[in-house]
Amino acid sequence: MVLKELKKALEEKIQQTLQEILISSRAGGKLKGSDEFKEFCLRKGKRIRPLLFILSYLGHSGHDIDQPVPPDVLKSAAGLELLHTFAIIHDDLLDNSTIRRHGPTLQHALNNRHVSLIETRNRSIIWGDLLYAGAIRMFSSIQVPSQHVNQAVEFILKVSERTCTGQLLDVSNNSETTKNWSLFEMMRFYDLKTALYSFACPLVSGAILAGAESEIFLALYKAGLYLGRAFQILDDISEIPSNKKSISNSTLQSQVTLWSDFDNNRPTILFWHSPQKWTNKKDPVEVINSLNESGSLAFAEELLRNNIRKGLRELGESRMKKVYLQNIELLLKSLFKDS
Repeated sequence: MVLKELKKALEEKIQQTLQEILISSRAGGKLKGSDEFKEFCLRKGKRIRPLLFILSYLGHSGHDIDQPVPPDVLKSAAGLELLHTFAIIHDDLLDNSTIRRHGPTLQHALNNRHVSLIETRNRSIIWGDLLYAGAIRMFSSIQVPSQHVNQAVEFILKVSERTCTGQLLDVSNNSETTKNWSLFEMMRFYDLKTALYSFACPLVSGAILAGAESEIFLALYKAGLYLGRAFQILDDISEIPSNKKSISNSTLQSQVTLWSDFDNNRPTILFWHSPQKWTNKKDPVEVINSLNESGSLAFAEELLRNNIRKGLRELGESRMKKVYLQNIELLLKSLFKDS
């Protein structure tokens, strides 16, 4: 099964799994906001996490590429994707975001003239919590030996704890408070914030459920950290409205409002590397030109490439069946296509 076919089968299973959660929770069709919640959850996304999970599972389970993916594996992967949806619901609330996946964030999708923003915020939190519980249950429904399920769920919960630590570091710091951090500390922050749950978690949990030997987990874990760091660095870079050496205010007029890292004074590798202090800087043109002139953008781009190389090298050490490793490489190539 090639990536395109796999993603199609996954989309169908995500829809079925979400409906199962709504029915089980008695939330389907009767609670206010259930239609908006369902629409939000089913919007198209990259599906990085469930695809990595499926390919890792199949690559360590002896599965034949010509055979369809077992339905219980797809359901477990759908649970993992819905767990990510829970995370972005809460992340959007923290960031006060208005747009997610080409539509309104859940808080704004639930909003109307008869309901206050505080009430829609509260509803979003609860919908997210419902999704978290249901997603874990769906993930753990896979038909493999119970010891593998228990180990995988314990790993996911540990990753969830550490991701919360990453989020706390994110909201507790800014571009200035991280200036005295070492590069190691910045990368550890990226591990906690992004890499563990987005890359290491699906790769390792897939192998655990497949019954892979424990020494394989370390290679997958390290691969996930390197690739997750690269993904976060790419996200930092891609948020910059323009990477040109010299830009004008008029060029930024329609773009700068989307640069949330600048707007919220977020800790990123770009601001960490730059010798400038940005606390009182309000001019995005000055900031972007400085990131170029100081070499901070070039530094981040090289760090991105180095982490991709290291991640691919570690993947090669995982003893994954070659055809599935090649599919992961294709997935990563599309993700990092311009890097």
